[in-house]
Amino acid sequence: MDFSFLLGCAIFLLKSVLRNG
Repeated sequence: MDFSFLLGCAIFLLKSVLRNG
């Protein structure tokens, strides 16, 4: 798996949670 892809996905989810919270 591509680490950069996983990192980008994690950041995207984190931003989404912070925005919704």
